[in-house]
Amino acid sequence: MRIADVIAYVNHDVDDATRAGIIRDEDIPAALVRTLGKWHATRIDRMVMDVVEASLANRLERIAMSDRIMRAVKDLRDFLYEKVFFPHAWPII
Repeated sequence: MRIADVIAYVNHDVDDATRAGIIRDEDIPAALVRTLGKWHATRIDRMVMDVVEASLANRLERIAMSDRIMRAVKDLRDFLYEKVFFPHAWPII
């Protein structure tokens, strides 16, 4: 359940921030785009397929994500924290 939440939250946060004009697609680091994909549907597909493949590789003993994709997801989440959730440029009220 936790992996499904991470996949949903990080992708919806990117989508929401893009629609709100806080970030642009071009702002997402190129390495993350290469690993996860440029578009919302591509990122979700890549993450879900990775969970299936990694879980099968573990003989379904645990639901897992590969280290490569998990690192990219964490980096994308960190990017969102830096640029969307806690940007230094926002004035303190």
